[in-house]
Amino acid sequence: MPDDSRRQPARRWVWPILVLLLIVLIVGYFLLPKPPRSVPNLSRDTYVSGASFVNWFSSMHDDAGWYRADFDNAGHFMQVGWAEDHIGFDQDGMSLRLSDQPSPTNRHTSGEYQRRGRYGFGRYEVVMRAPVGSGLVTSFFTHTGPYFDDPHDEIDFEVLGKDTRRVYLNWYSDGKEGEAVWHELGFDAAKDFHLYAFEWTPETIRWYVDGELVYERPEGSAPVPQTPGRIIANLWTGSTKQYSWHGVPAFSVPVEARYKCMSFRRIDDTQTPQCSNSWAGVKPLRDDPIAAVSLRDASDGK
Repeated sequence: MPDDSRRQPARRWVWPILVLLLIVLIVGYFLLPKPPRSVPNLSRDTYVSGASFVNWFSSMHDDAGWYRADFDNAGHFMQVGWAEDHIGFDQDGMSLRLSDQPSPTNRHTSGEYQRRGRYGFGRYEVVMRAPVGSGLVTSFFTHTGPYFDDPHDEIDFEVLGKDTRRVYLNWYSDGKEGEAVWHELGFDAAKDFHLYAFEWTPETIRWYVDGELVYERPEGSAPVPQTPGRIIANLWTGSTKQYSWHGVPAFSVPVEARYKCMSFRRIDDTQTPQCSNSWAGVKPLRDDPIAAVSLRDASDGK
């Protein structure tokens, strides 16, 4: 019978070594820096774009019509990484949650929701509720830029957590910033849901709150954007360069913004329902002579 007594000590060390290697691998996975998740090439999105729609958020994500952002903002003024699991759905609509979970390049993780496709002239609406907290920004906007192989065009609604009784209105055209304004809401945007909307025509932009016109692009200011873009909602906090605008971060985590409805109606469409058609307390578009005339005139001249 072969004598393998000399091999016994070696065998006794095999399992401890394997266990130690496994522990090292597990610890390394959680502790070593992870590479940033790159921005996807969203210009390749093949979704049929530009059509009117209304979306009341319920208990499910619609992957055919919407994209859940899942990438890191390396070197960006936004100090959050986007993650799919920071977007939720329930009977109260959609939630975008910001947490202190760090990403490879950012201090926080949060949610960003985008409508697939590109959208141009028409009326955009959202029913949303913003959270309170210095350093927080709750948004609804259209955007296109280098991510989409386009110039930087953008139209914004932004509620800052440091003062939720105001909303920030702005736009960009080929990278040129418009004449941004703070609008006093007359209510607390963190207390309840309200409807925010803007009309984008070839000649101008008009912003509305609960069906009332609150601001229009001044003549002689930055040009009106002309490039169709993505419809986006997100919740974020920024770098130190943003502190003078959105405030020094002083919010509790996790924190969330809530969205009940988003809609878009093309400039040449008068039939597709909008959020405002079913949202109580909002002045209907058909009773708003400014909105009705602006859309009709723009449509006639297209």
